[in-house]
Amino acid sequence: MIHPLKIFLVLVILGALSVGFRPTNKGRWDLSPENPTLYLRVDPEQLIKGVAEDDYPLDHPVLSGVPKEDQLRAIMAEVMREISSIPYSYLRLEFYPLPGSEEEETFDPAAAENRTIDVDLDYVSEGGSSTGLGELILDGTTQVGCRLGVVPSERKSATSFQWIFGHELMHCLGLMHHHADTDCYLSYASRPGHYRLGIDEKQALIYLYPAKLEYGNETPTLGLACQPSSSS
Repeated sequence: MIHPLKIFLVLVILGALSVGFRPTNKGRWDLSPENPTLYLRVDPEQLIKGVAEDDYPLDHPVLSGVPKEDQLRAIMAEVMREISSIPYSYLRLEFYPLPGSEEEETFDPAAAENRTIDVDLDYVSEGGSSTGLGELILDGTTQVGCRLGVVPSERKSATSFQWIFGHELMHCLGLMHHHADTDCYLSYASRPGHYRLGIDEKQALIYLYPAKLEYGNETPTLGLACQPSSSS
């Protein structure tokens, strides 16, 4: 029989690891308030496939009037817009220009060097057990890229695609899972149909990409809470 104290300690540890924001310690993008932009590069042939069902509520008409061939880009842009609009965070997300577009004519590829997330919307996981991928590419302790994948089956609905895309994008931005908040991308307990950043995710992005240094003066404590850093 397992001793009750051991069971209690396991529950405490699991609880500590399930709440609060949890940035990865593997590496960080070479970004700053003066150079704040990451680029998402997607195969144009994958973008035009659309979703099977627009299940957004009437008060959140992301796809209202959007042609099927532009639906996936519109959903991704919605997630990117919310991340780029977080107060006190300098992070900005933009699409890599499509080939032959007007944006490509004035785009400097050097601006996106080591600052690009490559998105595969036809991703196939090994063994078929995963619905997505958020794989960091590191050069020492500097993150120089990320592979983001969403399996085709997640195009079954707009909110399903958005949740998986948002989940893997959070990983590419340096966040780990947390499971206490059901209103977020990174919890496996997120409610069906969720399509908004959770408060812990916003805190984490401010911590990792602070518009001012003092905005990042919090130290994650085992995912349990935040505390002021010693420099504050």
